[in-house]
Amino acid sequence: MMTSQFASQIRAFGRFGEWWRYKISYLFVPFYFLLPGSGADVSLALKSFVLLLGYFTAAAAFGHVINDLGDVEADEKAAKVNSCSQGGRVPALVTAVCFGVLSIMLLWLGGAPWAVFVMAFLELVLFLVYSFKPLRLKESVTGLLIDAAYAHVVPFAIATWLTFEGPVTALYAALFASAIAWQGMAGLRGIIGHQLEDLLGDKEAGLRTAVIQIGADRARRWLRYCIIPAEGLFLLATLLWALVLSPLPVLALLVYSVIWEVKRRRQTRSSQGGVDQAWAGFLDRFYREWLPLATLAAVIIAAPKFWPLLVLHLVLFHISWGSRAPGSRRAIPPAVVDHLFTRVEKKGGIFEVEGCYLTSQLTTRTDINIILSAWIDGAQASAELAYAPNRFSDFYRKYHIEETPVSFTMRIKIPEAKVKVGKVELTLVAAWVNPKERVELFSKMLRFDRGQLV
Repeated sequence: MMTSQFASQIRAFGRFGEWWRYKISYLFVPFYFLLPGSGADVSLALKSFVLLLGYFTAAAAFGHVINDLGDVEADEKAAKVNSCSQGGRVPALVTAVCFGVLSIMLLWLGGAPWAVFVMAFLELVLFLVYSFKPLRLKESVTGLLIDAAYAHVVPFAIATWLTFEGPVTALYAALFASAIAWQGMAGLRGIIGHQLEDLLGDKEAGLRTAVIQIGADRARRWLRYCIIPAEGLFLLATLLWALVLSPLPVLALLVYSVIWEVKRRRQTRSSQGGVDQAWAGFLDRFYREWLPLATLAAVIIAAPKFWPLLVLHLVLFHISWGSRAPGSRRAIPPAVVDHLFTRVEKKGGIFEVEGCYLTSQLTTRTDINIILSAWIDGAQASAELAYAPNRFSDFYRKYHIEETPVSFTMRIKIPEAKVKVGKVELTLVAAWVNPKERVELFSKMLRFDRGQLV
């Protein structure tokens, strides 16, 4: 029993389900890509795969624990769940130290070159200066670059350097440079998107994140007109440089683009998002599912002996363990459905929405998230989401549900043009989102006339 509780606590601190499939799988792309030219045999390749998997996992867990430790006070102000508050700061700190030491030991066991150790130590330091005072670069524009570096650039560089053998030719230098720029843009997109999602809660907690400092509208313009286009261009440049070694990644991107566009045209309104969200979903799924498999296919064509890596990759990242998301509202307890959206009120130029949900009643899978969105007259509206103090605990106890509900507040800006027209149709949508699908759970439509808007 104690062993089970200890393991559960470690999982809570590391938050493995939030990033395992999303980030780890495609960090192996440079490792796979360079493997045929590395001179490694199958046993060495499998050993390197296991050690690199261990390093990525330990380093990512270290970063998540450190980030939560640095956010304890801010999360308490914003009434957000923080694993370190619930499990204790000292156990969390001990866990972080163990993960950090483990990440370095695994590289040492794998006989990593000194440059890889330097990058690994740099990654751990970046986690610390990002999260902890006196620097706490999380609350600065520089923090965007730090986050992109430790979450994307450095792990990608480590996977590359650990596998690369031979002289650094102009081709490999160009390929590496474009790949690092691509990862930098992907990291910037990820952290800016995350800060936009947490905007309201961060404001209430008194934080000064980069998005708060530069403004949400400017951050969205950065994403739409600079970062996402640059990410796409650097991705394409990387795959074009890689054509010299294999055309399969480029072909995978072309086929995936066609399939994605066909599916996008068939989707219903409620499953569509804004332009930024659509492109983010397009890129993330390609990274997570298509690119690693296309790279592995190229490797196996060049060197069939590496087929066990394909089996390992499929088992670790493509087989779903646990229950699937229910496909209908009937799968949700009535107590949860009734309180997904409990209050909608107009305050000034915004709609304010309150509600709550129970995560354990909705899913037993940690890689499935509940996404809340708002639509005004059929177009997705900009909405700030914050997790509020729990106000429904007593109600849920009547249903013999002991878990504390997740309460939230949404603030949705009403476009001036809609006020002048005098009618607004507001639709609130709650949906499952997991790595492979999106299923609408519940929607609520409200109509407001001119008297209610002005």
